[in-house]
Amino acid sequence: MKKFIVLSFVLLSLYSCESEEETQKILKQKIQQEKILQQSQEGERKILEKKRMKQKILRLKKEQEEKLAQDELLGNSLIEETALLNKQALDVLNKKASSTWALWDYDLESDDSLTKFVNNKTSFTDIKYTPKNLIQLKWEYIDDVKWKSRLREEALSGLDNLAQNFYLEFTTPLTVVSAYRSYEYQKGIKDRWCEDSLCAKAWYSEHQTWLAVDLWEASEQKRFQSDEKLSSYFKWMQDNAYKYWFTNTYQKGIEIDWYNVEPWHWRYVWEELALILHEYKITFAEYILSPESY
Repeated sequence: MKKFIVLSFVLLSLYSCESEEETQKILKQKIQQEKILQQSQEGERKILEKKRMKQKILRLKKEQEEKLAQDELLGNSLIEETALLNKQALDVLNKKASSTWALWDYDLESDDSLTKFVNNKTSFTDIKYTPKNLIQLKWEYIDDVKWKSRLREEALSGLDNLAQNFYLEFTTPLTVVSAYRSYEYQKGIKDRWCEDSLCAKAWYSEHQTWLAVDLWEASEQKRFQSDEKLSSYFKWMQDNAYKYWFTNTYQKGIEIDWYNVEPWHWRYVWEELALILHEYKITFAEYILSPESY
């Protein structure tokens, strides 16, 4: 009986060992399978990540190519526009060679004229003059600081086109700090004892034409010369404003323009007159003094 019990115990021990080994083997196989599965999933994740990255790179490359294409198209458009403007300027100069520009080429006296001339010695005919075709500044590329500023339709159309190209150059809107000023508004300025060389008298201001704007800030010439940003803005306007029929009215001081130099003050004039003033580097007042010379 004892022998049988001992033998049974031995057999049971052997079976237990085999079962343990089998269990360990199965466990190892399971761990190995899980490891292989994890490696497979990690591999698939990396492949998917690479695919997404490749797609992102291709998308960015496509966007860059489209932007380059748009820039090239815009560049070609600007080149064509410049060539056209240069041709127009040349036509004006050729016309000048065959005939003499004179005061009677432009209406300088009628209040409604786009070339109405006013300074601190020449006023409007109607003290309360107000044109009919007025539009409020509501354009994407114009920053109207005082809000609800208005200009004549012709001037605002030119200013809008100018502002779009200004934005392309500097990626910032064109800031308008002053546009139309009524007789009463200008009188209020003068009543605060602003000198005639700095501020026009009421009834004598270009701002009452609804064709003039002050850009960025109305400060002083030195400020525009010393400030890098304002200086670059002014230089761009000197080179380009005439293309949109604008001129810097006061550039040569009291002796010529009857006012101090104002880099911020720009006035809309007729197309041919803007070209003449730009080509000959003269102010509106200089043209008035001696139109036959231009």
